[in-house]
Amino acid sequence: MSDPSAKRVKRLYGVYDKAQQKLDMFRNEHEEVFERFVQLANERNVALDQVKRAVRETGVEVGMMEVSISRKRIFDGEYLYKRFKNRKDLRKAVVALEFKVDTKGFDHLVQAGEIDAPTAQRAVLEIKESNRVLHAPNEIVVD
Repeated sequence: MSDPSAKRVKRLYGVYDKAQQKLDMFRNEHEEVFERFVQLANERNVALDQVKRAVRETGVEVGMMEVSISRKRIFDGEYLYKRFKNRKDLRKAVVALEFKVDTKGFDHLVQAGEIDAPTAQRAVLEIKESNRVLHAPNEIVVD
C-alpha cells in the first residue's frame, strides 16, 4: 500500500474509532434506555417474523407487505426421455442426467413447435407455488 493511501486509511480508521468510543460512552451513560430498547426491538422482531411467515403461508397481503408468487414446474423427465427416444437432439436439449429437465430448453422447444402442447402438458407433473414477502420492514439488529 502506498504511503498516502496508508495515511488516508489510518485517518479514516481514527475517525471511526472516535465515533465508536462516543457511541460506547453514550450507551454506558444510558444503559437502562438501551436495555429497554433491546427488549422492545426483540418483541418487534418476533412479531415481524410471525406476520411475515403468515403472509408467506397464506398469500394475504397486509400493511406494506406484498406477496410475490413464484411457480416451479416439476417435470416427468423419464416421460420426456422416452417420448423423444428417436429424437436425440430434443432429448439432449431437454433431458439431462437423472431425467432432470432444462426448463429454458423445454420452453424454447415448446415455443418453436418442436414439442407439441399435449406432450408439454403431460410432461409437467406438478406446479409448486411459493410466496415471497416484499416490502417488509427490516429486522432491528442490536449488538
